[in-house]
Amino acid sequence: RRSSDLRALVHRSHLHSLGADRIESNERLEFLGDSVLGLAVNEYLYNHFPEKNEGDLTKMKSSLVCGTTLAKVALSINLGNYITMSHGEATTGGRERSSILADTVEALLGAVYLDSGMITAKGVVNHLVLMRVDSFLDENNLTNSKSRLQEILQAKFKTPPHYKLVEASGPDHERIFTIKVSFKGVVLGVGTAGSKKDAEQTAASNA
Repeated sequence: RRSSDLRALVHRSHLHSLGADRIESNERLEFLGDSVLGLAVNEYLYNHFPEKNEGDLTKMKSSLVCGTTLAKVALSINLGNYITMSHGEATTGGRERSSILADTVEALLGAVYLDSGMITAKGVVNHLVLMRVDSFLDENNLTNSKSRLQEILQAKFKTPPHYKLVEASGPDHERIFTIKVSFKGVVLGVGTAGSKKDAEQTAASNA
């Protein structure tokens, strides 16, 4: 195996517990895998939904690449069982935590891309995500809270909402983020979660 194959399953909490550099975790692969996933999904949607406009395709993509969908994918293959993490993270539910599972799926896609190229990576995306595209789109209602809030405000006021990080607390391997969403200086909602993306979704939902 290449080092990237193994690193894809290493959560930063494991390195934190060893006093090692977090750059050896799966976070860099997650960064790469996010783009691999986005391109594969975009190409599929473009080819399979010729009647959809750019806005509809964007909504569909958001639903397919969001943390909720990726966490479901990870659970379907019991991915949590194979992630290397600290004992503390594992005992507090880390193997079932949506943000960790979603990030690891992206890291795996990044590793597949580096190891075998884009064609193979698209095959993995097809198997894990796109074979269930109708189910995922139905479950997520073709939208999410952030996009729905933005659509409402853009339609009525031609101005998007503003998201701001209020607080980041907890140890490095178990961060908790609080984000507020506002419009023209008025706070519409506040959300707290284990990732900035999920906190923004919660804030938008509350708004």
